[in-house]
Amino acid sequence: MNIDMNKFRGAFFEEAEEHLLTMEMTLIELEANPADPEPIQRIFRAAHSLKGASGTFGFTDIARL
Repeated sequence: MNIDMNKFRGAFFEEAEEHLLTMEMTLIELEANPADPEPIQRIFRAAHSLKGASGTFGFTDIARL
């Protein structure tokens, strides 16, 4: 069964934008309270999700980053 991944590219870009926004806002939060480990975990989860989705869609440069 072949799945046309191009049908899902729009959803990927929307989700990627959300992950980047989460990372940006959480970095600002982390700057205000650097001793709190939760923001670092939130940033890691967003980056990990973005990495996995990037690999799925063949965006290997993003996945490697």
